[in-house]
Amino acid sequence: MINSLRHEPYDHRYKVGDMVTFDPRGGQLRNPPGVFSVLAQLPPSGSDLQYRIKSMSDSHQRVVAEHQLMPPARTASE
Repeated sequence: MINSLRHEPYDHRYKVGDMVTFDPRGGQLRNPPGVFSVLAQLPPSGSDLQYRIKSMSDSHQRVVAEHQLMPPARTASE
């Protein structure tokens, strides 16, 4: 029996290197919110696209669902 892998493109909202705000509600409540850098786009878990992100304030990496991310808030100088 041959097992063929099917590679489908995923329509991720964020790209590697993007800065995002992480909102842990609806997921890992023990993780603090904050600004993160996208390290990798990951395949979906069920219907949720996933990302590997790294905090800008510590060295921890997390795997999170796309619905937990949003663009960072703009500052008054932008």
